[in-house]
Amino acid sequence: MAALAAAAALAGCGSDRTPFEDTVARVRAGLSGGPAAAPAPALTRARANALRFALISARPDGAPAPAYLAAAADNGGHVTYVSANRRSVTLRGGLVTRVRGLAEPLEGVVAQDDDPLVRPTPPERWPAHYDRVFKRRDALLRIRSEAWRCAPRIVGPAQVEILELTFSLVEVAETCHDAGRSFENRHWVDPRTGFAWKTRQRLGPQAGWIDIEIIRPYGG
Repeated sequence: MAALAAAAALAGCGSDRTPFEDTVARVRAGLSGGPAAAPAPALTRARANALRFALISARPDGAPAPAYLAAAADNGGHVTYVSANRRSVTLRGGLVTRVRGLAEPLEGVVAQDDDPLVRPTPPERWPAHYDRVFKRRDALLRIRSEAWRCAPRIVGPAQVEILELTFSLVEVAETCHDAGRSFENRHWVDPRTGFAWKTRQRLGPQAGWIDIEIIRPYGG
């Protein structure tokens, strides 16, 4: 919450906008290089730290480059990150629960409280399986729910570079299946805490997967 409070304070006083709108405006100005329409400078580690926001990168399959998004709202642990052009990704811990504008919309993901992505857990203590429910809209804009059971498998240690920093992590493969279908996610987590610094998660049948990297962790 400290990052959001700082962002709201920096947005200025006397505005008719809501605190969320103020925060989004500050995020847009910071990520775009300023309020004027101008090319955004390349994101470096030094610039990311200077922005003072919790930051992630998000790259759906097929995207030519990652989008950079900053934390703008926390709804009971569901943290929404927004880009300069108001695209958004919502994370609950390391689990992608909602996507807007970047790829095929994802309306929501319901997970157990002890899901190892929701509650970071050292990889050797991840449960044998856990359930998630994905919510998407069909062609008639009706929300449909799909239940999947996921099971993890430790792949091994990995050195992962995220915006000029290298992390010693553990790669975990996660196979999710329902009746006759399956897909695989990949997560790169801290071996001591289970915090997911990088994750590749399936959004849906049209969009495929999205890669998320934590540049500056929320609440850190």
